[in-house]
Amino acid sequence: MKNRNRGHDPALSMLVYEFEHVIYHEDVAARSSESVETKDSAVKSAVRKTELALAGKSPKNAPQGALEEWTAALTGNLVATARSLVETGGASRGGVSEALSKLRGSIDTRREMDSGNPRGYLDFLTEFMAEAHKHSNCGGHH
Repeated sequence: MKNRNRGHDPALSMLVYEFEHVIYHEDVAARSSESVETKDSAVKSAVRKTELALAGKSPKNAPQGALEEWTAALTGNLVATARSLVETGGASRGGVSEALSKLRGSIDTRREMDSGNPRGYLDFLTEFMAEAHKHSNCGGHH
């Protein structure tokens, strides 16, 4: 399937990157505060809840515990990012939806590749962002 090729659609890749950037920063903040142990399942849940929120569905229950609170905060930031992208013309609703779907697929792929590691996707994302920042600081693509 062509949607597995991350580099195929540059606009879609940039949208996915926008969401990954939010996830990365929320994960870094949580790890530095040591308030919660973040894991891939929480990220996947946040992405799914973001999709539901953008479709007008509210969460049924209040978050219970540190991980659910972190997931709710991540969801809020992903929703805000999605809405901002649509409002500013940076993306269409369909583009946001496609990017979130692709992001869920990426999380699933990383979890399968690194089964047994509850942070396989988050660890990959940390490495990916370090590489992206390294390249953007040395005259990479704009």
